[in-house]
Amino acid sequence: MSTFEQRLQEANLKPFKTSDLSSVKNNNIKDDCLFLLIKQLYKYQHFNNASMLSRVNRMHYNEKTTLNYATHIRTYLATGVKNKYSAPRIYEIVDTLKAKHEAILVPASKDRVRVIGKTKKEEPVVETKVEETIIQQSNVKYGVICEDKIRVFDTKEHCYGFIECYNAIGDGKEVKIVKVTIDFLN
Repeated sequence: MSTFEQRLQEANLKPFKTSDLSSVKNNNIKDDCLFLLIKQLYKYQHFNNASMLSRVNRMHYNEKTTLNYATHIRTYLATGVKNKYSAPRIYEIVDTLKAKHEAILVPASKDRVRVIGKTKKEEPVVETKVEETIIQQSNVKYGVICEDKIRVFDTKEHCYGFIECYNAIGDGKEVKIVKVTIDFLN
């Protein structure tokens, strides 16, 4: 046994397997490359495909793959819909870039992408008619008085909850529960 192997046994260490180390390095490199590619595609999202491909460093990615990623990113940003066939890591990266307010470049008119298809659907505004109805089931309410203000609540429990919060956070003024009778005027 050589001296190195003896010292290795004394230290009770196991050497790295070559395959383990290469897989760790390759995964990190692949993830970093994907991040850089998605960042560039996010930056050039308003450019047409030919202009985008001429400006983006594709690294080891195929041209078709790059265009597919660009399409998935544009669709996701326009509609919020994720493509089930693409890698979920793409959308995580895009969300990160959106959160960081990453710069998006504006192309010249000849390099601009044409927008075809669906955009985010806005929900239709539904107008509701509010009919005035006076409910005279209970004319008695409860409230909390503090100086010259009364806060009205439906139940005593709500008043007690407000008082607890006010005592914990408030300015220390005296508060009391009051019974409020409501009379409706015509």
